[in-house]
Parts: sequence; C-alpha cells; structure tokens
Amino acid sequence: MDLEQRVFTLETDIKHLFDRMGKVEDKAASAWNTIREVNQRMDKIEKRMETVEADVKQIKSEQGSMSKMLKALVIMVSIMGVICVGFFVYIWRHDAELAKSILTLGTTIGKIVA
Repeated sequence: MDLEQRVFTLETDIKHLFDRMGKVEDKAASAWNTIREVNQRMDKIEKRMETVEADVKQIKSEQGSMSKMLKALVIMVSIMGVICVGFFVYIWRHDAELAKSILTLGTTIGKIVA
C-alpha cells in the first residue's frame, strides 16, 4: 500500500470518528438535559410532598381535637339523657297525670316542629 492511500484512509477514518464523536456529544447533551429536567421535577415533587406532609399533620391534629370534642359531647348527652329519664321516672311515680301531660305536650311540640 502506498503512502497516499494510507493517508487518505486515515483522513476518512478521522472524519468518521469526528462524526461519531459529534453524535455521542449530542446524545450526551440530550441525556444531561433529561437529567436536569428530572431533577427539576423531583425538586418540585419534594416541595409538594413537604406541603402535603405539613397538611397531613395539621389535619391529624384537627381530627384529634374534633374526636375529643365529639367524645365529650357524647358523654354530656348521655349524662343528660340519664338525668332526663330519671327525672321523668320520678315524676311518673309521684304524679302520673303530670307525666302524661308532659308526654302530650312533647308530642304536640314534636308535631308542630315536624
């Protein structure tokens, strides 16, 4: 093989190598852009998750206080119910006519309200 042919072959090989390197650089740049985009999305997701975690903590706190309040109301209504039933039984034993008139008054008010 003569020298000119070898130089020509080397030049074409170098051109091919430069073309391939250009393609590799383009792919690498594209990959880095994708990585940056993914990182930005992950940062946004992390910020949203922090907000969601804070909201969940606040909701749990409010839910706990509401649960305590509901329990207190249930206990108070239960106590009032027992007192009312006891008072009505006391009235019934001592004055049945008064108890009947209280029941009649209650049903009348219930019909008016309904």
